[in-house]
Amino acid sequence: VVIVTASRNWDRAGEIYGALAFLYGFVHSSGGKLVVRHGNARGGDRIASAWVGIARRSGARVQEDPHPVRPEEWVRLGKAAGPERNQRMIDLGSNVCAAFCRDESAGTTSTIDMARKARIHVWHHIYGYPAPAPPTCGATSTRATRPARASTDSPSRPRAATSSGSPRRRPCVHTR
Repeated sequence: VVIVTASRNWDRAGEIYGALAFLYGFVHSSGGKLVVRHGNARGGDRIASAWVGIARRSGARVQEDPHPVRPEEWVRLGKAAGPERNQRMIDLGSNVCAAFCRDESAGTTSTIDMARKARIHVWHHIYGYPAPAPPTCGATSTRATRPARASTDSPSRPRAATSSGSPRRRPCVHTR
């Protein structure tokens, strides 16, 4: 089982398709079936859902396990409905959590933390940075490598505005 957690504004289907294809190859080589669990939100979750459909039509042994937030949950819980759904997905258990984070997404970041607390391996992709190495046996975390900062940058200080005047967004950050 792979949990896919992704920012709602993630638009790079190739990275999600590539990660799921890699995990499928690993599971398939051992005779298993890949189960893709996601929150069915717009963005990366729907990209993962599309990959499952493509893979199934080509004969791959994959199963989709969507966990959308129901409208009555949004009414009853408000903004807490998303994190509660994410915790339910984590509580069901998984071998790996493939995380695709853009613009410091609170939902993706909190799901990464939940997965780590549950001792689920996190394969962390950060928008705009090179893809991290795939998971390996015994690894506890795989994360995209960020370029080194200039010595004058402070990790807690936001970066300067771009030449167009719009502020640069820092990539997804979270506690370890």
